[in-house]
Amino acid sequence: MAPGIDLVVTDLDGTLWDHNVELHPTTRSALDTLAREGVPVLAATGRRKASALRGFDRAAVSFPAVTVNGAFGFLPATGENTEVEFHRHPFEVEFGLGILEIYRRFGHVPVAYNLDGTTHLSPNATTSAKHIASFGDDAVHAEPEEAMNLGAVVGLSLIGLDDRETLRELGAALQALDVPTDPYTEAIYGGWSISAQPPGVNKWLGVQRYCEFAGLNNPRVLALGDGSNDVELLSGADVSLGIDGGESVALAVADVVVPPPEGGGWAKVLDYL
Repeated sequence: MAPGIDLVVTDLDGTLWDHNVELHPTTRSALDTLAREGVPVLAATGRRKASALRGFDRAAVSFPAVTVNGAFGFLPATGENTEVEFHRHPFEVEFGLGILEIYRRFGHVPVAYNLDGTTHLSPNATTSAKHIASFGDDAVHAEPEEAMNLGAVVGLSLIGLDDRETLRELGAALQALDVPTDPYTEAIYGGWSISAQPPGVNKWLGVQRYCEFAGLNNPRVLALGDGSNDVELLSGADVSLGIDGGESVALAVADVVVPPPEGGGWAKVLDYL
């Protein structure tokens, strides 16, 4: 194996675990090997903090995490150690309020993902019913503008909708203002989805902030991902593994394509350490 990988960064859904949040036995074994070898693993996900923690609990794993596609980073609480935040990049208030106006112009009211892991969920939110049902006690039942005025919003989302064309038009309007976003097919909720982060935010930014926090100077990074929100991550890494069946834009920048999580493809990381 080629030596020198200092950090493994992995997307979660459709990469580390399948869409039932289950790990293949060979993936779990590979994680154990990395732990024995002292190679840290960082999660980089579109999930918000609370959702990532639920996934960790279900899969019985725990890593430092970059969430909301690079807008927030934290170390989960372990044992007697409390949670530690290492990165935050919320929307600037006035800019964010203008972005919400654009959503409303297209007939949509998004869910606001907040710094503390909660969501501001409007009674008029246009995300799918299944997405709404997933929030439980994480939901603050108020308009997203309320959270934006507090400077607390790290992401906006509409998940599992049927109107692909309107989401594409909305995405183009947001991208014109340098808001990172991309309509995508939704494997868990079905339909089409769109997420938005503050300008300049992507998963690779979160990785850089983690490396600064952890004292990793010019580390060699191996990254895995399957979606359009992984392009900057895969492009920035020294070694990049795309996931078979993933989005074409991610596969186009990956060095190697490995089997999907239900086939244990994640364990291929061991070939490159």
